[in-house]
Amino acid sequence: MTSFREFYTQPGAASNFIAGKCLWTEQAEVQHGQDAEIDAPTNEFYFQREKLWNSATLAVTSTGNFGIRLFDLFEPSIEIVVETKIMKPLLIELHKYMDDGDVQRPIVIENIEHLWKGDWSMHTFGCFDTLFTESSLDDERYLYLKTRIQNYLAMCREYYFKLCEENNLNSYVITHWSPNETYSPRLKLPKDFKSLGMELDDKTYLITQRLNQIKSTETDHREINRDGLPDLLKLANRCLDFCDETVSYRKIFLDNDGDEIRKMYAFFGNEKHFDMNRSTIEKEFKEYNDNNIAVLEKNNEFI
Repeated sequence: MTSFREFYTQPGAASNFIAGKCLWTEQAEVQHGQDAEIDAPTNEFYFQREKLWNSATLAVTSTGNFGIRLFDLFEPSIEIVVETKIMKPLLIELHKYMDDGDVQRPIVIENIEHLWKGDWSMHTFGCFDTLFTESSLDDERYLYLKTRIQNYLAMCREYYFKLCEENNLNSYVITHWSPNETYSPRLKLPKDFKSLGMELDDKTYLITQRLNQIKSTETDHREINRDGLPDLLKLANRCLDFCDETVSYRKIFLDNDGDEIRKMYAFFGNEKHFDMNRSTIEKEFKEYNDNNIAVLEKNNEFI
């Protein structure tokens, strides 16, 4: 049976590093890595966070966010072709309506014909984010646009699931948010779908938020209101309600807990690789965290 695995790690919570180690293991270097001159000073990594492998041939590939060549071999359904023509102007209308400076919505609009070919959750999440806008959730037109677009995104994602099942393609993804938020709360999941979520506490929330600000070129560097930390933490951990399993950022990075690290490898079917290289992997995770702490200290952050 085709398997689907999705791991949700908050922005700044090491999704790229984890992808290289736990998802790709020995194939990580082929999928990208770190530019010593540009990325090393902030301890940033870049790895494909979507992995597809054929159950029959064991051939491994990645669609990536824009590397959609594999699914170019397939055709969209008639329903998707028809709905795409309807949805593009609605997305443009939504973007004008919200007027929030969101950088992801234009990417979704520009690539709307490809949304069924892979995981676009990094971009679709921003389509409906009203945290920093004055858009009213009671506005009938906004609710209409939101519902129609969510239904379309669900259609695209469900067609992706269908193609994977028909072509023996196991789909393993690391992203920031669960699909009930990034696509639609009405999304129908495939049979063998399992999810894993990263759990943060007060301290690790502050660490990951500041790291995300330092490493990202798109993040608005807002001062974190520590009085509002309980609500912010609840918001950051909201994906855990959706997840089948959880792992702790503190145990993985601050405590260097090998058993907790192993859970991530096992989630993607790579527990044997971990067991054969446990001491090396634990050392790599400790080194990654030590380097992150050094980045924080260099930026005068002492959390």
